[in-house]
Parts: sequence; C-alpha cells; structure tokens
Amino acid sequence: MVRKAEFDDTIFILAAIHLIAAGGPHAATMTAIAQQANAPTGSIYHRFPSRTALLGAAWHFALQDMATALLPALQQGDSEQAVIARCLWSEQNPEFARVIMLYDENDLIAGPIPDKLGKAIGRVNRSLGAGLTALLT
Repeated sequence: MVRKAEFDDTIFILAAIHLIAAGGPHAATMTAIAQQANAPTGSIYHRFPSRTALLGAAWHFALQDMATALLPALQQGDSEQAVIARCLWSEQNPEFARVIMLYDENDLIAGPIPDKLGKAIGRVNRSLGAGLTALLT
C-alpha cells in the first residue's frame, strides 16, 4: 500500500517565502523552512534536491502569482489598470510582493536548479516582458 504524502511542495514554498520576506534569503535555511512548515527536514529533500531548488521554486511561485494578476491589464495596454492590479496584488500578497520587490532571482537562486523549473521561470519572465512590451506600444 502506498503511503499518502503528508506534505506537499506548496507548504515548503510558502514557508520559504514567509522566511525570505521576514529576514531575507539567508533566513530561509532548510532547517528554518522545515520548522516553519512543521515538517521534518527530510520531507523537504524528498521534494526538492537542494535549497537552491526550493528557493527557485519559491521565486517562481511568487512571480507566477504576480504575473497572473498583472498580465490581463498589461496585455490590454492599460497602464492605469496595471498599476491598480499591482497595488491590489501587493496588498493581498504582502510577503510575495516583499520577496519580489526586495530581491531578484539571483539573490535566491545561487546555483543550478532543475531544468523544468528554469524553463518555468523563463516562461513567466517572457510573459511579463511581452506584457510590458504590449503596454508600451
């Protein structure tokens, strides 16, 4: 019989985001993330091959959430709605906003990450870039 996973990726990603928002990337150690998630450290390593991979996943999670909120207004070229969407998103997601506004992905991703995650981050960055281009044209 297969044992049901007690923890999922999102628990660890949100714990990492919380710690980064509160104390910067250095505060998001694997031990601190496990404590924040109330999980054993081994559960993290079962899902993420390294701290860098987990922090990369946290960056992607926050960035994708912001992109989902902003892209409709950006793609329509509506700068006023884009600013409103950004403000509302920041208000509703202060930890995500703090991570994105205070740090860049190089502050969190200090080494190799899984190829699939790197491609996912690239897709979000390209979609935001295209949205900004649509806003400016």
